[in-house]
Amino acid sequence: MRKNSFLSTSILGLALVFSSEIKADVSVIKEGLNALAADAVQGPSIQCDEKFQAPLSAAFKANGANCSAFIKADGSLGKLGSVITSHISSMGGNTLFHSENLSGVKTLCPKWSTFSKDQRDYFWVWLFASISWKESTCGADTINRAATHGTAVGQLQLNKLKKDRSWRGGESGNSCAVKNIAPDEASMKCGIEILHEQLKGKKGLYLGDGSLFGKKANSYWHHLRLKNGGKIIQLMRGFPGCR
Repeated sequence: MRKNSFLSTSILGLALVFSSEIKADVSVIKEGLNALAADAVQGPSIQCDEKFQAPLSAAFKANGANCSAFIKADGSLGKLGSVITSHISSMGGNTLFHSENLSGVKTLCPKWSTFSKDQRDYFWVWLFASISWKESTCGADTINRAATHGTAVGQLQLNKLKKDRSWRGGESGNSCAVKNIAPDEASMKCGIEILHEQLKGKKGLYLGDGSLFGKKANSYWHHLRLKNGGKIIQLMRGFPGCR
């Protein structure tokens, strides 16, 4: 009788221990499931402290060019890169430069719609660095007195005379109407407004098809009017993340 009593007590004790452990395991499982449910609703907590950077490719150093005023060797923006991104931002949230559905760049950059704002900013800095490399080897003091529309000056080779370029920025702004377009900052702001009008297509000043390059783009810059975009687009094909 005592033996049976001892066995009953032992079995009861073991049952209580197992029951306690099972409850603990169930509690842990519930906590895990609740955490997963919270992540599903709110999204997991992810730290994104690194800002996108895109150093210029080695091709930008050809012909003795130094385009570091656009993007430094470490990938951070140079002085002109900051001028470009700031001026684009000043054009407001509806600027085509930040548009997700900018069809004019998708031939060159199929993944454009997936880009963040930082990636799009760097894309445009790369483009103006590419234009500058082709037009002036990134040289601010470049002067071409035999340009198509008279003397062209500065990194982007814009019309020297105000009367020949004051209208070129269209409704995007009036940065092209300054007296002296040769200084880098003035040149970049005018170039941005010219390109914005080009990207507007038929609704813009240049009445093209809204493409970044090609015969129907009607771009101010000769190489962007070529079928393949010439050396400018050749440089741009090195921009990371487009394909």
